[in-house]
Amino acid sequence: MTHFTKGSADKGIKAMHRVMGGAAFTTAPRAAFAIIEDPDDSNRRLLLHLKNNLAPKTQGLAFRLGAQMVGIDDRTDKEIWASHILWEDNPVETTADEAVAASAPGADQAGTAREEAADFLRQTLRRRSMTFVFFNLTFGPMHIIGLQGMPRRVADYAAQFAGWNLFISISSFFVGAARWCSSTTWSPRGGAARARARTRGAR
Repeated sequence: MTHFTKGSADKGIKAMHRVMGGAAFTTAPRAAFAIIEDPDDSNRRLLLHLKNNLAPKTQGLAFRLGAQMVGIDDRTDKEIWASHILWEDNPVETTADEAVAASAPGADQAGTAREEAADFLRQTLRRRSMTFVFFNLTFGPMHIIGLQGMPRRVADYAAQFAGWNLFISISSFFVGAARWCSSTTWSPRGGAARARARTRGAR
């Protein structure tokens, strides 16, 4: 009998590998079980498989702790109460890995942080999509004409690259316009209202 280590829910460690005291507690025996607090009900406990080399894993069980009077103290004439287990009739589908991850400190905050990060990336990519397009339309041709012999860091393009020069100049203006639209007062996809709200939030 031992305890689980204190770990973060983000680490993704299996319940069997979070047993305190070393791996021998779960690798040596043929079967190992865990009693875990139900993440959704602090008064409920789950009896779940950690491992079982003797038979296929089955569903877990759930129970609660009750109390009942077992007698009267002859010396004090007071009631004697004792704890007992109240098993539930239906098995539970939750696995030990799921229960441990949900019960770990910071599990809710970790999930919220991941969702916020994913939403931030989606919103950023949506707002910056035009910037990405025109950035590549600006610097992609620079790479192409560089391979054709155009020297870098010159004030004037050779005559054979005049068309590319115009194209790159126009694209670079659109890069600036796209950046302005996505970060100040207007967004092609989000509209002016969302951009204004984002600006107020930045203040």
